[in-house]
Amino acid sequence: MKTETIRLALEWIPNTNHTGFYAAIDNGYYEDEGLNLSIFMPDDHADGRDWLLQRKADFAITEQMSLSDVFVKDENAPLVAIAALNDHNLSGLLTNHKITRPKDFTGNTYATFGYPTEQAIIRDTINADGGDFNQVTIVPNDMIFDPVKDLAEQKYDGIFVYHHWEGLMANLSETNEAYHFFYVKDYVPAFDYYTPVLAANTHFLGEHGDLARKFLRATRKGFAFAEQFPEEAAQILMRYVPDRMLQEPLVIQSQLEISKHYRPTDGLWGAFDQNRWEKFYAWLNQQKMGNMIPSNIGFTNKYLEL
Repeated sequence: MKTETIRLALEWIPNTNHTGFYAAIDNGYYEDEGLNLSIFMPDDHADGRDWLLQRKADFAITEQMSLSDVFVKDENAPLVAIAALNDHNLSGLLTNHKITRPKDFTGNTYATFGYPTEQAIIRDTINADGGDFNQVTIVPNDMIFDPVKDLAEQKYDGIFVYHHWEGLMANLSETNEAYHFFYVKDYVPAFDYYTPVLAANTHFLGEHGDLARKFLRATRKGFAFAEQFPEEAAQILMRYVPDRMLQEPLVIQSQLEISKHYRPTDGLWGAFDQNRWEKFYAWLNQQKMGNMIPSNIGFTNKYLEL
């Protein structure tokens, strides 16, 4: 059987958000569909969204929040999320001992990645808990990203990360710092947006819809394998990404946690709920950061076998 190579751009260095792709490669699921998956990270500091727009990648990992940065500028941008990789938003605030709940940021320091939407999310999370974001000192995050070390050294008091990676990294650290973690979705329901997501260029999908369906069919099997056999899946990830072997305790712990979140309980991997998707963009429209994002934009279940 002739195989067709497809290109997947990651949003960050390979981690347990991506294990299903490597499990699908290792178990031959893509090969069964006549596909050869090439996984890479953009090498020019561009986001995967840019690579999709330029047709330099067939699929890319991003998140609903990141897609909004495109849609507030151009609602007709040819980007669409075609599968959700987690059942809920597992991102939140990782803090040092000074912050025992979000409102404690009042009078303390938050390290930002510099995105307006990110800062608005943190603002509303802190304010929803009774704090005052106007009294929070905002500092830029260092280019060398080591939040556990930075928090222990009190370079800042909190930062926006994923629990199943940096949150667990803090739990496994040997520092004497008492870390805390708070999911933003627990304070503002609209913040249970989809992250990460698998996205594609709509023009590419129009030309290669059958290929996208094959890709998603094989990928779903890979994530199902990682869900059922998390420790074996963790070993697969480390085998394909040798640098991760240096973090074996973290990778295994992370895989055990994230494997419970690849799909909703008794739900279908990859499927989007329209109400949940639109709730976040309704909140974003209230922030007036650009053009209003119309309803029912930016996602589709069309290429999944529902």
